Amino acid sequence: MKRRALLATVGAASASLAGCTGLLDDDGTDDDSDTDDTPTDGTTSGGVNTPHDLYLANLHEETLRIHVELRRTDTDETVVSGTYELDDGQAAEFENVAGWDGEYEVTATLQTDATATYDWLTQSCPNDGHSRNASLRVGGDDGDDDGFSFVVDECDAIVAGTAASAGPAESFRVEDGDGTTGA
Repeated sequence: MKRRALLATVGAASASLAGCTGLLDDDGTDDDSDTDDTPTDGTTSGGVNTPHDLYLANLHEETLRIHVELRRTDTDETVVSGTYELDDGQAAEFENVAGWDGEYEVTATLQTDATATYDWLTQSCPNDGHSRNASLRVGGDDGDDDGFSFVVDECDAIVAGTAASAGPAESFRVEDGDGTTGA
């Protein structure tokens, strides 16, 4: 079996299982003890704070430098802007960068100037334990002509996970061409 196919299968299975399992109290109810009543963006979603993560995954067979920008379009706030270097099969995880009911724009640009921009809407889900995590992927079989693809969890359908090995985004951050680290 090819390495990429194996990783994709394992990653998809892991993401599916992670989305379907939950912690239960002794009485069989969901344990929401690690949440509070204030989402990170100041809005409420049924009283539970469940921010969303963004993954930037390199599924090419080479190391890539990718500039990523995440902008909240309904408030014109730049949430993330920086350049990240990822080896084949690595993903940068931007943890808790989007709140419920936000409108975001995610842009990725390669050193070749190939670029892609996607809209990321984080509408409320019927069950507060669900997610609107997103994954911007460079390379792989599901990309467009420039090799980009973008997927968002559909509440109870976990699709934004990736077969790439994810780590904190700061671990992959590199200096921009002007000698500064991206903001």
